[in-house]
Amino acid sequence: MHSMDSNIDLPTVAEIEASTDILSIRTNSIKVVRLRERFAVKIGYAIPPVEAENIKFVAANSMVSVPKVYANFVDPENQKRYIIMDFIPGAGLQKLHPSLIPAEKTVSKRIKETFDELRAIPSPVGNLNGMPYLDGVLATPDNNPVISGPFTNQEQMNQGILKRLGQTQSPHHTRLVQGMADRTLKDHRIVFTHGDLQRKNVMVERTVNNNGDADFKVTLIDWNLSGWYPEFWDFCNSTIYCQRKPDWVELIPDIFDQYPLEYLMMQLVYSMVFY
Repeated sequence: MHSMDSNIDLPTVAEIEASTDILSIRTNSIKVVRLRERFAVKIGYAIPPVEAENIKFVAANSMVSVPKVYANFVDPENQKRYIIMDFIPGAGLQKLHPSLIPAEKTVSKRIKETFDELRAIPSPVGNLNGMPYLDGVLATPDNNPVISGPFTNQEQMNQGILKRLGQTQSPHHTRLVQGMADRTLKDHRIVFTHGDLQRKNVMVERTVNNNGDADFKVTLIDWNLSGWYPEFWDFCNSTIYCQRKPDWVELIPDIFDQYPLEYLMMQLVYSMVFY
């Protein structure tokens, strides 16, 4: 197998499946393996095709460090998707963070710089190529456009969230929540959003800056939920989903602008959708 944009000889499906160098095992039968020292391959049945497109889009439209994608395909025999990428050196933040001394907690500054660069990408509303949203609050099995989009503005997205809540909540409760949403989830900038920013998706490589001081190169991985969302989305997701991970919560104030009212509103939404 050869890369579409170079003469690099890529690993075959058989070689990928035979790899025992497992970098991570995710949900939905998704795993990442390493091959030939330089490649990382994400394998699984539930990997959305937009993930590789998101990575390539971010690489082409920003200075954010992401893995280089060499191939993205579904094998016709086993129906698994394979995304062949560069292996990213360094360690996941969840492994590195406990060993950082106070002076090295500046890693949060590098994550914030990456995050700010991402949010500077020009913004429509929706996912790449007009695909429906895959975030759990908006995702539906049949990609119902009323709930999952694509949307043309934040008001339509709010209506999608409320329709999602209406699947499990009484009309009276949904109406009550709508009044709250109308007051809090409005007039936000729409920015390109990672969608699942947490420690395990932040790769950190130790470096040295021009002054000879310890520094870090940050690379973000796992772009399957990415798209254009209201500016509070990454802050709320990262805070609510990871509230029991104190090492990550410690860094959040240094990485994100904070949206306290939106946080409380989305916490209510998440509790109604997932619990």
